[in-house]
Amino acid sequence: MKRSLFAALSLSLLLASTQTAHAASVGANFGFTHFVPKQGNGLSLIGLPNSNSLALFAPGLRVTMPIGPESQSAVYLDGGLSTMSASGNSIHMIALLVGYEYAFSTNPSAPYVTVGVGLNSAGGSGLNSVTDSVFGGGLGIRQRLANHHGSVRGEIHVDYELDSKNSANSLTAIGLKMGFDLDL
Repeated sequence: MKRSLFAALSLSLLLASTQTAHAASVGANFGFTHFVPKQGNGLSLIGLPNSNSLALFAPGLRVTMPIGPESQSAVYLDGGLSTMSASGNSIHMIALLVGYEYAFSTNPSAPYVTVGVGLNSAGGSGLNSVTDSVFGGGLGIRQRLANHHGSVRGEIHVDYELDSKNSANSLTAIGLKMGFDLDL
């Protein structure tokens, strides 16, 4: 139920945003993330690409749909899928985030803020699958490329993953993201 509601909301937001969008874009994230659990030691991860996924090794792919003629607002879908297999055992990690981005200016170089919600899922052979909720936000700056071919961006991002089975296992991810978006 949770997954189908999230999928329906994501699709609705993306389809609604295409009604007034000038150009969709697709891109990737890379960067540094430090995971801080409520208990135990932290973990640092450098990823290329990186979805800021708390399902540790999921690559990041971002699809953005601008809203309105000035393109200061946008809805984006940021996700990743990773599978690993060895000696007959496998593990998968999936991350999906729907977010909103607002640029404070229409200038080629502009600061922006993001907020988003999503799901992280992990499981595999011999493991119970677990799906946790994620929410977070960030503050960054983007630079549009010449002739509107896309943009590059950098942001400080904080995500909170709520452990669905034990809130003591919830954690915070603090990241420095860099990324690019190519206009379609």
